[in-house]
Amino acid sequence: MRFLIFAAFFAFVSGQTASPNAQAAVLQQLTAIFTKMDTDSDGELTLSEQLAYFDGVDTNNDGKLNNAEFMASRGSSGQNLPQAPDAYIKATFTFYDTMGGSQPADGFMSRSDVAFFFNLIDGNGDGTANLKEFDQAFIAIGKAIAQMVASTPAAPIGK
Repeated sequence: MRFLIFAAFFAFVSGQTASPNAQAAVLQQLTAIFTKMDTDSDGELTLSEQLAYFDGVDTNNDGKLNNAEFMASRGSSGQNLPQAPDAYIKATFTFYDTMGGSQPADGFMSRSDVAFFFNLIDGNGDGTANLKEFDQAFIAIGKAIAQMVASTPAAPIGK
């Protein structure tokens, strides 16, 4: 089931046709993520809530999220999130590590990266992000990550 939800998400963000049930599953997953991060349950995310989530998955408390912590956070979310292929997970980390390709990779995500992405999520710039803004931003980010995956050359077979 988790793979089917991921496949639907990938189809959804890459512009392929996904069934209404698959699209509903993707939006349900986004809602679950949003709800987990919205710690005061007011229906809006703030930068402080985003940073608190980041701090919670920064298990060595160094203010940086390395690839291992990122991977662990995907498995410990408490949600039935889709299992993505390794190439997509790697591209996701790279996307966040490079702030959407705007800077060279440094091997980790920082609190300033979180602030950068919060500004993308906060579509109207009012300092909060509601579920609609979150969904729209997540889908746009997913499309960019899917493009990164599509443009990555495949590893040679047998090497």
